[in-house]
Amino acid sequence: MLAGIDAAIVDIVPLLVRRWRELAFADDGVLVVDGGRREGLAVEAGTHPAAGTRYSLVTVGERAGHFDIELVEDGDSVFAARIEQRGDVPIEFELTKPARRAVLRFAGEVDGPWPIGGHVSGDARIDLDRLPGDGDPPVVMSIEHPRLVGDLRAFVRAVDGGWQVDVDVHLRGNGIHRVVLAPVIMFVGRRAVRDLIDKVAGELDAVVQGLDPVKAADRVARRFLDSVARYRIQT
Repeated sequence: MLAGIDAAIVDIVPLLVRRWRELAFADDGVLVVDGGRREGLAVEAGTHPAAGTRYSLVTVGERAGHFDIELVEDGDSVFAARIEQRGDVPIEFELTKPARRAVLRFAGEVDGPWPIGGHVSGDARIDLDRLPGDGDPPVVMSIEHPRLVGDLRAFVRAVDGGWQVDVDVHLRGNGIHRVVLAPVIMFVGRRAVRDLIDKVAGELDAVVQGLDPVKAADRVARRFLDSVARYRIQT
């Protein structure tokens, strides 16, 4: 149950795109409201926010990491970006209008011992205009791995002033691994999905509860800039 979260959260997504476009950059980083700058987010090539612009992002704190970002498309009907954490699987994000569908795509190599390591690919689709709603699931995800294939469908319904999320997960071993890995996949996979939903629910509650979409988007944007490293790390 996502308590305190209602359909207004859907309006936050396009507002966050607008906040991204409104960012101002100097030669050595992004400008912040206090007049200073943070070097951890910088334009590497191109002109912000034009399509084709490439950025480097260094974050600190709980989600510390080094990311490469490319703005693939930025128009009236489509906003698309490619995000890659160095050493991890790249993710492509696409937001379309007027249907307001968000799509995540990922493909790359996962390092690790058997059975984790290998090429992984998949996609997730979120139909924002159908959150919440009955009928077909507004959230659909698929994943493929040499030893695992699966899909997820999430049904989001309005209940008692919040959202209730019911998830249907199908995970199975791929090929000859179907029988050997089936018990492990079902236990670990379902638990991971449940833990992820609980975590997302808690984070969303902390950010948006009691706020209108504009204030919630401002809070998300402010927290993002607070996570950007003050000084650039040369690698």
